[in-house]
Amino acid sequence: MDRIFVEAYCSHLRNEIIHKIQKVISENGGWIVDHQMFSDKSITLLIETDNLKLEKMFHDFQMIEVNMNSNRLNTILLGFPQDQNPGKINLYMVINFMENHSSRQIKVPAVPG
Repeated sequence: MDRIFVEAYCSHLRNEIIHKIQKVISENGGWIVDHQMFSDKSITLLIETDNLKLEKMFHDFQMIEVNMNSNRLNTILLGFPQDQNPGKINLYMVINFMENHSSRQIKVPAVPG
């Protein structure tokens, strides 16, 4: 199974956009196999999807303002032409959220001395 790494950024809050991200993935036949959330700043997704649906999935991500480097996307899509045999791929996706309004606060105790 082929693997692809993609880094994306989004100007929305994580809590506002996460359901739209899930919808794009499921509408394009993908499954979130694993995920890691790092506070409100980023999320890492492992997505299993069909290689023939990559182009539409990337386009749908851009429609909800989850943006990726266009040169990197073109390179990826050239490696998976639409006329090739269908198969599954693992898409490792890191999404960084530019608007960080963290609700988590850690109080640092006073240091004696």
